[in-house]
Amino acid sequence: MVRNGDTDLDEERVVEKFLRCMPKRYEQLVFSIETLLDLESLSIDDVAGRFKLDEPQAQVVLNTAVDDEAIDGWYLDSGATHHMTRRRDLSTDLDNNVCGSVWFGDASKVDNQGIGSIVFEGKNGEHWELHGVFYIPALRNSIMSLGWLDEGGSEVRIKDGILRIWDRRR
Repeated sequence: MVRNGDTDLDEERVVEKFLRCMPKRYEQLVFSIETLLDLESLSIDDVAGRFKLDEPQAQVVLNTAVDDEAIDGWYLDSGATHHMTRRRDLSTDLDNNVCGSVWFGDASKVDNQGIGSIVFEGKNGEHWELHGVFYIPALRNSIMSLGWLDEGGSEVRIKDGILRIWDRRR
């Protein structure tokens, strides 16, 4: 925005620019937001969370089933700031002293009731440990943060519609 000569970057102006740049398919939602909500009191996160953008999502299956119980699915999320699960039983070292809140793009908030690690078994039988997983009982699905994997030393690559994750430390 600054390079276009616009140096007034207050939140209301950013929200207005965001709404003006939305594709035509969101026209009705933009109109509703502009007419029903007070733009002066909205943050860019509030507005962006109201849009269900067509961002491709991948799903990986974590097979922790001991018998015939259901297999848990995890969503891989490039926008998530942390790994998160509602499954306390998957954690190998849950620390209940690490608590706080996690905010989502739709402005909803859930409480983090601990942090731990989860062990996955790879395709070749090798074990892979996922550290820094928030325990959030209110979640409906588990989330694996692609950005957090990258920060932690893994290589995340998507090519020809296939996502691959490598641990660069091995």
